Amino acid sequence: RRFQNLYLSGGVFLGGTGSDNELDDYETGTATLATSGYVISSQSVTYQKIGNTVHLRGRVVFSTIGTNTSSVVFSGMPFPAISGQAHGVGVARETTTSGDIFVCQASSGTSNFSMNSMDGVSSGSNQVFLTSKNYDFSITYRTT
Repeated sequence: RRFQNLYLSGGVFLGGTGSDNELDDYETGTATLATSGYVISSQSVTYQKIGNTVHLRGRVVFSTIGTNTSSVVFSGMPFPAISGQAHGVGVARETTTSGDIFVCQASSGTSNFSMNSMDGVSSGSNQVFLTSKNYDFSITYRTT
């Protein structure tokens, strides 16, 4: 017979019985982002936390663009990125047929991440954020 729901009082061990094999923390939810200089007219942001890894996905639309039109810093990640580790990274795309590509980077030790356009390996390319466009993003980072 099949189980519809399985409720456990402890963690689940996958591939062994050691503590490294225990899945003991799983959470999903929504987040609300904020930024300075830009006005977000709509947003839909969800997260999935498995152990100390957080997957953040969402869509933002701006009604006002800040003075740096190729870079924006968001606050409001549901968990801070771990300090002293490699930055979490991701990608964003303006969702038209020929939409621009942007990179995302979680800031170590904070609940902030940046989204900026790239031209080769340099920040600040000719791609800029525009109002009334959908920007879909996905970023993965580690937390404590």
